[in-house]
Amino acid sequence: MVDLTIESLHLQVQNAAGHEHRMHGIAQRAATIFGKRLSERYRGADEATHDLHLDAVTAPALQLDLNHISDDEAASQVASAWLDAHALRRGI
Repeated sequence: MVDLTIESLHLQVQNAAGHEHRMHGIAQRAATIFGKRLSERYRGADEATHDLHLDAVTAPALQLDLNHISDDEAASQVASAWLDAHALRRGI
């Protein structure tokens, strides 16, 4: 299991009028999903999970239509973008 601590999280959200109240929950859920998926990715890998250290994960912009997707779907898409960015950076 990966122990994930987020000291600073920067999300830039545009055109989310009327959905501001959803952002905190989406970010929390995305972090939970990201941690779970990291654990799954590193389970059984040569690299010990307790040695995993991420200085930063920077993902490209996402286009999420919050009028048409749930908080869980938005969080899943954010977590996937973070995981893809992490994989590209580490070459995995």
